[in-house]
Amino acid sequence: NAVQAMPGGGTLRLECARAGDQAAVSVIDTGEGIPEEHLAKVFEPLFTTRANGIGLGLSLSQRYARSNRGRIECDSLPGRGSVFRLLLPVARDGGPVSMRPGKRSEDRV
Repeated sequence: NAVQAMPGGGTLRLECARAGDQAAVSVIDTGEGIPEEHLAKVFEPLFTTRANGIGLGLSLSQRYARSNRGRIECDSLPGRGSVFRLLLPVARDGGPVSMRPGKRSEDRV
């Protein structure tokens, strides 16, 4: 989505940080931004502004984030760009979470 929001080029930046008891992954672009009247709708199923869009990407992403006790936030300024921030809880003991095939995400390494 971020690359498509920058048809004339721009900067795409990824940032990762810990925000209290959550891990934050931010996708920041210098694209066209999202009009204010669309901001409240971007996570709704089937909402799209693209001619060939389906409108499921962000709604499914938000659903998956929530099913893992997280969320996705969006800030945007038309003409300046957008920030999408994925927030997920970190492991309670601070240890890594395994993502190896055959193991569930909550299994410790």
